[in-house]
Amino acid sequence: MLRSLRAAKLIGHRGLAGLAPENTMAAFAAAADAGLRWVELDAKLCASGELVVLHDNKVDRTSNGQGRAEHMAWPALQRLDAGSWFDRRFAGERIPLLTDVLTFCAERGIGINIELKPNPHDYVATARVLAELLRAGRWLDRLPLLASSFSRQSLRAIKRYLPELPRGFLLERRWPAEAILAELTALDAVSFHYDDALISAELITAVRASGRDVLVWTVNDADRAETLWRAGVSAVFSDLPLATTGQHR
Repeated sequence: MLRSLRAAKLIGHRGLAGLAPENTMAAFAAAADAGLRWVELDAKLCASGELVVLHDNKVDRTSNGQGRAEHMAWPALQRLDAGSWFDRRFAGERIPLLTDVLTFCAERGIGINIELKPNPHDYVATARVLAELLRAGRWLDRLPLLASSFSRQSLRAIKRYLPELPRGFLLERRWPAEAILAELTALDAVSFHYDDALISAELITAVRASGRDVLVWTVNDADRAETLWRAGVSAVFSDLPLATTGQHR
């Protein structure tokens, strides 16, 4: 279990994607300014080997560029406008490196859930580079961190390369509770991450009884967040601060 995550209850989704362009420094600044103590982001390898913060395989949706990030080197990626698609106020916002966000969050005392978005042809390389980066910068000593992924191969690789980094398992389809618990045990995961449309009170109880945290995405309604917290969910991912609940501080 991650005590700091459970105490926070609210995780900014892709920074705070309802207030600023997702996965940009503006979004992480918005989360910090809203008082959030944890954020979530997506990390993937680009062609020149750096870990960049980007959700999609392609840059098309969230920038003025085109193409797959895995085929683009960092000098090309950093020239893209990653803010205008959201609002003209964010024109010139850039795709950040993971190290940029780590530095910012360490300075602001914010934990990060790093979701690994591996390239389809290599599920291990992203995990290996992340482990090397975190170990070299001693980032685990500087801020709370959690690595998560839909990819079991990636989570197994993280366990191999950096076993002290806590891991969370994401799932996007219905599984029996017994199968979920077995997978969490096999992966030695500390948390289970699930879609709000799929979660149930019975599953929350079962996962929590196993000593693990339950995290639910994407919850943008304060009343729904309150219901999930009362049911035993450790934290919810949200695009909005949900400050009216008073629960995330």
